[in-house]
Amino acid sequence: MLEQQGFDGVLSLLQILNALASSEEVKYINKAGYLNTITDSDSERMRSVHAYVMNNYKGTVLLKEAASLANLSPTSFSRYFKAHANKTFSDFVTELRIGQACKLLLDNDFSIAQIAFECGYRTLSHFNRKFRELTGTNPIKYRKAYSQIR
Repeated sequence: MLEQQGFDGVLSLLQILNALASSEEVKYINKAGYLNTITDSDSERMRSVHAYVMNNYKGTVLLKEAASLANLSPTSFSRYFKAHANKTFSDFVTELRIGQACKLLLDNDFSIAQIAFECGYRTLSHFNRKFRELTGTNPIKYRKAYSQIR
């Protein structure tokens, strides 16, 4: 493909993309990676909560604060969030943090402790436990396994 010119190069690229898309040999490198599930049809309420979490995931993210942004009580907000996001608010924050940790593990040489702190975890043991729950492995093994891919 690299040596082809014009239409032949584009055609080769499309054939490669088609082969990748139809392949059954899939190995996800981030099972729990964060996906932005907020669409244009979602309310301003969810967008403001999403923005709050994105701006604060490195520090403290409070259910009470998110509920306040949505003009709901914490209990009502929990029900509302679960109905709109198909996961609890806590699970959403955890998935976002671990997804960011996965990116950091592959994109730089920070220590595991630095990455844990950068993603909002104050203790390494809690970070390791959540990381293993979502990815099925520990951060060191994850880095070793997937850093070869990049």
